[in-house]
Amino acid sequence: MVRDSNEDVRFLTGAPAYVYALITTIFKFSPVNAVIEADGRRLERKIWLISVANGKYYGGGMMISPDSAVDDGYLDICLVNEISRFEIIKFLPRVFNGGHKNHPAFEVIKAREAKVIFEKKVMVQADGEIIGNTPFEVSIIPKALRVIR
Repeated sequence: MVRDSNEDVRFLTGAPAYVYALITTIFKFSPVNAVIEADGRRLERKIWLISVANGKYYGGGMMISPDSAVDDGYLDICLVNEISRFEIIKFLPRVFNGGHKNHPAFEVIKAREAKVIFEKKVMVQADGEIIGNTPFEVSIIPKALRVIR
């Protein structure tokens, strides 16, 4: 999706580019089986999307992780579990105001470290840039960065 919004959607910018790329990707992609190992727990899910967040927002103002706190010492691993394509399209607008957080397909796992493994290779992005492929590992170093509010 990041590649689509960065390379194929030059006529749009910001949130509209991301939304356009997401909608076109929904019809090219299907949910993928994943294993998430988070702080010693092992979870198996079939997911559309996984986003590891420390803050609330990304992608041109999308509030992907409404309950994230940059100073709580945890990453918020946000999952969109398997639902229909139609339900994903209905779900999308709610991400801009955090209204998706109560949707049954949305799940948040709080962890200090995690490893994510997909049944097939999937591209990984950080801050809008492709940085590699799955599997990937993430961790947080509490209080390593001083944030001024």
